[in-house]
Amino acid sequence: NEEFAIDNTLIYVNQTEDKLYVKALTDQAKKLNVTNMLGQSVRTYNTTNNQTLENGIDIANLNSGVYIVSIQTENNISIDKKIVIN
Repeated sequence: NEEFAIDNTLIYVNQTEDKLYVKALTDQAKKLNVTNMLGQSVRTYNTTNNQTLENGIDIANLNSGVYIVSIQTENNISIDKKIVIN
């Protein structure tokens, strides 16, 4: 598992469960986007919330590789972090 902290926000992948988790987000999330290294959006959640992110988002059908997870909050704060899926 790779973990990244941004202002206490933890973004990580549990490859056993094929889920992406976001924990300890201080603002309410409103959108999550997953982009590949070519800049192509491979997953978008326009109506997400912190509870959904803490419970995990299914990433089972994403190919192995490096992705950028972008979260936009209700306060228009953007959090971008790289994840690796093996």
